[in-house]
Amino acid sequence: MQISQQDIEHLALLARLNLSQETKKKFAGQLSRVIDYVEIINNEKPSLEKNENPQAQEPYGFREDKAKKFELKPLENLPPKKEGKYIVSPPLK
Repeated sequence: MQISQQDIEHLALLARLNLSQETKKKFAGQLSRVIDYVEIINNEKPSLEKNENPQAQEPYGFREDKAKKFELKPLENLPPKKEGKYIVSPPLK
């Protein structure tokens, strides 16, 4: 699809751009190529092949939850608590 010079001027006016004639020609060519590509994509029919990814066959790829024992070892290195809150040194002195 060919984009006219008037279309580019209208877009430039809407976007409040001051474009030179050379830039308008360049944008017209670029927009024409983009629109042609979009038309090609729209004309393609989606593939109906079955997806080989096992997670894609399940709805949303959910997996079974597995319960594990939680150990508090990482929490042992925290600073001491006072009234349920951790006591830390001030970041700035």
